[in-house]
Amino acid sequence: MAYNNFNRNYSRSAYSGGGSGYAKRTNYSYAGRPQRQARKKSGCKLKNGWVSRKTGERVDDNLLTGWNKSRSRGFITFIAVPRKERETSNANFEHWVVSVQFATGRKTFTGFYSISRRVLIVPDLQMVANPHAPNGGYFGTFSKRK
Repeated sequence: MAYNNFNRNYSRSAYSGGGSGYAKRTNYSYAGRPQRQARKKSGCKLKNGWVSRKTGERVDDNLLTGWNKSRSRGFITFIAVPRKERETSNANFEHWVVSVQFATGRKTFTGFYSISRRVLIVPDLQMVANPHAPNGGYFGTFSKRK
């Protein structure tokens, strides 16, 4: 029974000669092709100062936006702004209002912005938004520390 090498695209002369026993493959089919970069699954940005849609006035405060694409939730986006009553019982956190757009509709949640770590935590969704993460920020799930 004979086996055919249809997928091998090199010539015999590529293995002959060369003194060291190893020769260069000249016609190797995928040599030199660049690796494809993986697609992003989330992103997050922090803006300092924005224009309110309700009043049309400029607000000199932080605005956090982001998106996530997952199999379980689908494509979701969010917009988060600080509440007027920012103070919490813990001095390291601030209260924020998070509006999340799902495929089924928009819902509003309470978030906690960590001043020291500069991340927004949404406990009801079990998600965290980090605009300072490499490669354009991160908005995704988190697990509680044990």
